[in-house]
Amino acid sequence: MAGIKSEAKVIKDTFSLSDVPKEALYLGMAGVIPYVATSLETVYLSYEINRAASLGDGLIFSGQSAELMLHMLEPIQVGYGAVSVHSRDACQVVLKVLTHERGWKEIELSVAARRNQEPSRRWCFSFV
Repeated sequence: MAGIKSEAKVIKDTFSLSDVPKEALYLGMAGVIPYVATSLETVYLSYEINRAASLGDGLIFSGQSAELMLHMLEPIQVGYGAVSVHSRDACQVVLKVLTHERGWKEIELSVAARRNQEPSRRWCFSFV
């Protein structure tokens, strides 16, 4: 039981944001806004499409308009996800280089995973 308590304390300390500078915290949280907005819009548009299919008309948009907007929103979400993943990978590489760590296993696995992806996924990552 002591092991579980110590692990819980480590997790609590890890996710405690008390040591993070406020400016970095605010900028980081601001970076989440586009992802949350597009996710909420996806949920709402799917609700509109479902409502239009069952009742004949959506609450604000017609079913066709909601479906068109949803199709326009999908590449935005994929692009934002690709940028987020690459930003994280870039930070990881910079930290490894700056700290002169020899543990490049994670980076090698990340690159190998991308090389084995289907061409459409590699295409998304090639622009970032």
